[in-house]
Amino acid sequence: MTGEHKAASFPHVEQVPSGTMEPALARDNDQGNAAKPHAEVELAVGEAQAGGDTADGSAGPRTWDKFLMLGATLARMGVGLVTFIVLARFLGPAPYGTLATAIAYTGFLAIVTDFGLAVYTLRMAAMAPAEAAHIVRNAIELKALLALIAAPVGLFVLITVTGPSLVLAYGLAYVGVIAYSMGDLLLSIVRARRRFDIEAKLVVATSVLLMAGVAIVAAITRDITAAAAAFAVTRILYLGIILLVLRRELAVQASPSSRLLQLRTTFQGAKGFATDSILTTLSGQLDVLLFGALLTAHDIGIYQAGARLVQVIIPFAVVLSSVYMPSLASALGSGDNVLFRKISTKLNIELVILGLLCGLAFTFVAPQAARYIYGVKFDSLSILWPGFGAFALLRLTSSSFGIQLAAIGNIRVRIVASIISSFTFLLAAVYAVPVFGLPAASDLLALSGLPSILILGGGLVNSGKWNYTLPICGLIAIAVSILMVCLA
Repeated sequence: MTGEHKAASFPHVEQVPSGTMEPALARDNDQGNAAKPHAEVELAVGEAQAGGDTADGSAGPRTWDKFLMLGATLARMGVGLVTFIVLARFLGPAPYGTLATAIAYTGFLAIVTDFGLAVYTLRMAAMAPAEAAHIVRNAIELKALLALIAAPVGLFVLITVTGPSLVLAYGLAYVGVIAYSMGDLLLSIVRARRRFDIEAKLVVATSVLLMAGVAIVAAITRDITAAAAAFAVTRILYLGIILLVLRRELAVQASPSSRLLQLRTTFQGAKGFATDSILTTLSGQLDVLLFGALLTAHDIGIYQAGARLVQVIIPFAVVLSSVYMPSLASALGSGDNVLFRKISTKLNIELVILGLLCGLAFTFVAPQAARYIYGVKFDSLSILWPGFGAFALLRLTSSSFGIQLAAIGNIRVRIVASIISSFTFLLAAVYAVPVFGLPAASDLLALSGLPSILILGGGLVNSGKWNYTLPICGLIAIAVSILMVCLA
C-alpha cells in the first residue's frame, strides 16, 4: 500500500538529522531569507490566479490551495481505487493478493530509494524558492541512482525467497512505482512555489490514462503479468508527461560545482530524513509484509481489498501536508512562533475531523458498500471494517502531529514512534494471527496506531510548539477508536 505504491501505508511526514539540526536550520533560514525577494516575483502569477495572501506564505495556507490539492487528491484516489477494484474483481482474491503484495513489496523498496527526498526537497525548496529547480533536479538524479542500486538487491532477495516465477511481475511493478514516485518528486517544485494549480491540472489530466490502461488490460486478459505490464507502462507515461510540462520550471543554469559534489550534498542533506521516511513507511507497510507471510493468498487478497478502500484517506493527509508544510516551514524560518501555532491549530482540527468522518464511514457504511464493489467473493471482508475505521482515525490524527514535527525537524521522536509502533504490531501479529487468523488483522492494525499518536503528540508537547488543540484532538481520536472496535 502506497500513495500509488503502498498497500496500507499511512505515513506521517519527514525531517533532518537531530545532531545537526540547529546549524542546518540556521543555514536554511539564511538561504530562505536571501531568496525571498526573488521568490515573491516568481509567485506573483500564482498569487494572481490563486487569490492567496502573500508570496512568502506569511498568512498561512490559502483555502484555494486546499481545493486545488483536493482535486488532485481525488484524481489520485480514483486512479488507485478503481484500478485495484477492477484488479480484484477480474483476477479474484488469490491472484489479486499476489499482485497487490508485489506492488506493496516493490513500493517499499521504492520508498527506500526515495531516501527521505520527498520531504527534504519540499522543505528546502520552500525555504529557498529561487534554488528550487537545482534542489529538485539533484533529488531526482540521486533517486534514480539509488533505484538502480536497489534493483539487483531486490531481485536477489525475490529469487532467494520465492524463486524465479514472479520475477517479471515484481520487476514490472517496481518500474511502475519508481516512475510514479519520481513524477511526484518532480511536482515538489510547483508545491514549493505554491503553484498547486499546475499539479492539479497534471494529475487530473493523467488520471484517465492511469486508470483505464490497467483496468482494460486486466478485464481483457485476467492475467497478472499483463496487468503488471500495464501498470508499469502507464506510470512511465505519467512521468514523461510531468517532465514535458515542467521542462521550463526545471531548467537551470550550469552550476559551478560538479555533479558529484551536488549529489553528495543532496545525499548528506536528505539522509536525516531517510531513516524517518523508511521507518515510517515500514510501520505503515508492515501489515502487508507480515500478513503476506502469515496468511494464505486468498486471505491476504481479502485483507488487501479492504486496505485499498481504507487507503483513500492517505491522499487527504498528503494534501494537507503539501499545503501546510511550506507555510509551517516559512513560519519556523522567520521565527514566528505565533503564526506557527495558528497554522498548526487549523491543521489539528482539520485532520481530527477528517479522521472522525473516515473512521465512522469505514465502520458503519463500508460493510454495506463493499459487497456491491467487490462481489460476494469478498464477503468475509465485513469483519475487518471496525478495525480499519479505528486505524484511519488514529493515523489521520497522528499525521497532524507528524507534519508539525517534520516542519520543526524533530526526527528522533518520529523514529521512536515508528519503531515502537512497528514493534507493537509485530509482536501482536505474530501471536494473534496464527490463533485468530484473518478476523484479527485490522484490529492489530488499529492497535499499532496507539503508540504512534501518543509518542508523536508527546514529542510535539516536549518541543514547546504545541497548542491546546493537541490533547483535545488526541483524546477524541483514542476514545472514539476504542469505541469503534468494541461496540461495532
